[in-house]
Amino acid sequence: MENVTDFQQVFSPTQQFLLLQAYVDQVLTEAELLNFSLLETTDQVPVVFYSKGMLVITPAVDFDQFSHAFYPAKDLGLRQAQEKLEITASTGHWELAFQDEAEARQMKADLTYLLQQTAEQ
Repeated sequence: MENVTDFQQVFSPTQQFLLLQAYVDQVLTEAELLNFSLLETTDQVPVVFYSKGMLVITPAVDFDQFSHAFYPAKDLGLRQAQEKLEITASTGHWELAFQDEAEARQMKADLTYLLQQTAEQ
């Protein structure tokens, strides 16, 4: 992803986080902002999990050029493989890495709970 690489070369990690947070603030509703997780895949792609599903963000050097793909919660699969968490959808596959199996297990539980909230809304 060329945009991600440019984004990472131009901005420091702190600046990247702040820009991603600002983008999430624009995209999610006030209610959705109360409970979401902003993470980075092993390929350094920013993803956001919230009650409706997952956003795969494509950042850019120009904030107005940020974009995202949305994957509904019902279409996502979560599978833990040791210290990794695999996320699957019909058109994509992503992987999150954690310090250990316990952390991956806890994140899987947290994300499963978060994604199940859409059914209750």
